[in-house]
Amino acid sequence: MQRLLLAAALLCGVVIGFAASGHVAPSTAHLIFVPSVLLLGIVLGFVLGGRAARDEGAARAVAEEAKAARRAAREAARKPAPPAG
Repeated sequence: MQRLLLAAALLCGVVIGFAASGHVAPSTAHLIFVPSVLLLGIVLGFVLGGRAARDEGAARAVAEEAKAARRAAREAARKPAPPAG
């Protein structure tokens, strides 16, 4: 409990010190710009992440097909040839 009160007192001191130092509050444009840039980042991350996941899935499918082809070739090479006759 004491730690919480100490943290609150420090935070209040920081806020009061910030206001007393002559700084002004962020403008309305700032309050609109920052969340919009954050939202833009989230959307771009979602789009680019989805594209990367699709590309990785396609690469994995190609690798699985190549692995199956190698396995089939190896199995075909192991089987003895049928007797001629």
